[in-house]
Amino acid sequence: MSGALTCAYSVRDMQGGRMMIVWNPRIACAAMVGALFFLAACAGEARAEWRRATSEHFEVYGASFESEIVDAARELEAFDRLLRQLTSTPRDESANRLKVYIVSDLNALRQVSPGMGETVAGFYSASSGETVAVALRMRDRRTLSSRHILFHEYAHHFMLAHHPGVYPAWYIEGFAEYVATAVIADGAIEVGRLAPGRISELASFPWTPIADLLTKRQLEVRNPETYYGLSWLLTHYMSSPERAPAFGRYLRAVAAGADGVSAYQESFGEPAAALEGKLKTYVRGAIPYLKSQVPQGGDISVRVETLPSSATTLLLPSVRIAIGRDFASDGEGEMARARFLAEIREAVGRFPGDPFAQKVLANAEINYGDPRRAVTLLGDRQALAGDAERLYLAGLARLKVSERSPEDAGAMLEEARRFLGDAHKVDPDHYQTLYRYGETFAGEAATENTLNVVLLAQQLAPQVAEIRLNAAQMLIRRRAFSDAIALLQPLLNDPHDRASSVAAQALINHARAGAAQ
Repeated sequence: MSGALTCAYSVRDMQGGRMMIVWNPRIACAAMVGALFFLAACAGEARAEWRRATSEHFEVYGASFESEIVDAARELEAFDRLLRQLTSTPRDESANRLKVYIVSDLNALRQVSPGMGETVAGFYSASSGETVAVALRMRDRRTLSSRHILFHEYAHHFMLAHHPGVYPAWYIEGFAEYVATAVIADGAIEVGRLAPGRISELASFPWTPIADLLTKRQLEVRNPETYYGLSWLLTHYMSSPERAPAFGRYLRAVAAGADGVSAYQESFGEPAAALEGKLKTYVRGAIPYLKSQVPQGGDISVRVETLPSSATTLLLPSVRIAIGRDFASDGEGEMARARFLAEIREAVGRFPGDPFAQKVLANAEINYGDPRRAVTLLGDRQALAGDAERLYLAGLARLKVSERSPEDAGAMLEEARRFLGDAHKVDPDHYQTLYRYGETFAGEAATENTLNVVLLAQQLAPQVAEIRLNAAQMLIRRRAFSDAIALLQPLLNDPHDRASSVAAQALINHARAGAAQ
């Protein structure tokens, strides 16, 4: 992104020194009318055509609203450019575009991830099967929630891809919240304006204690309702140029393993307890924000395609299958899995000869049914020549058969490697293919070639904790302890995935013990 960032100010009305949140009935009525129109529009989504808008770094999917997915792709590309400018990250071509699904209502969201609460407007998932963001439809530029979520989650995605490191948990969330306030309109991008939802939280609930904020994740703190708001506010406070040197020392101290409170006190030369008062003063004053005069997306190319009619029924369930949303292991979960698989089989039967439908069924059989059926369904290597996705699924099906049938494991693993090797030749940047190829050697000592394959998968999908953990384990087994530690460190303070953080710390301890011997 060319052009300079300039500084402006956003000033809020104050009354008696307290933050005031004003409810405007005219605005509220307009919002209600918009919501009713939105609900009526949702009823047609099940019959609408799905389209895909492809840009440099994103694939945006939506049902029957082409202009909106094109606008969303361009906004996301503009946001990517903003992040690169803010973090001095060179522009690059994306080997793996982030897939973004924009859906009309909560029922559609639940087709991808069942159990989503009534207040959820979207989510992000990075797994060994797929990396996606799913958000409710953005009807206009005044609709904040889904756009805010997409920007927030893409900030995490971007940070892990380009600037992995050991950051304090509050800053991981605070940075994402800070940049998620970006407003892209009228040939300019603004970032750092007030986040009304976070201001409301800070005004309405007791604040998370500063010591908790500096040392814990959101689920571990007292008064968690204000954790995100304070993370946003503290990031905003630290963005001031005069605080940059001390903040840099603080981040380096945390990365080196220092406790968050002591790191703050040593870096800023004051008790951490003093920070709460400073933040309250800061939020009551004039809040600076950044503005870029760079045009939003006149040079951003977007290609639109209409997906096959089978996508109307099968696209969202296919995303659920790909990201690995499984069922409970109890009897009720088994029944739900069987029903889901039966529904997929029935739906696919309505689209005979449809390649997309056949791929969805194959993946469903691999994950929830009988992978041998997927082997038969997909056919041989000659029939799949040149089709990277189906070659990958055929290799994955054989890998799953080998896990369930030890007596056939040898032959199935050899076949899996051939199919996955063919898939890699067609699409060398498909991280799932590389990772599954590495898994075919799971029972054997890792060779340098196998290690390199898994490390390449990790480089292509740095957001996927499972791949990062497995690659680190392979490095440890080959006594590459320092490389393993460096690979694991970005997981240590992950605010969303405590299990991976715990696993990463255990592996780091193991690597350090090995290095000391």
